Amino acid sequence: MAEEAEATISSGKIDAVAFGVPFLANPDLPARFAKNAPLNAPDPTEFYIVLNLDKLRYL
Repeated sequence: MAEEAEATISSGKIDAVAFGVPFLANPDLPARFAKNAPLNAPDPTEFYIVLNLDKLRYL
């Protein structure tokens, strides 16, 4: 994932890459990319915490 993003940026096809779901599952994503560490599998049930029915917060 990181290698493909870097290669595509280097080719000039794009200027930036966003990692939405991978960041939610791996808050330390840049460190994992740097260490070539395995990534946590995304679990959508863990992305948000509902504190009450009127408010939704990111973890």
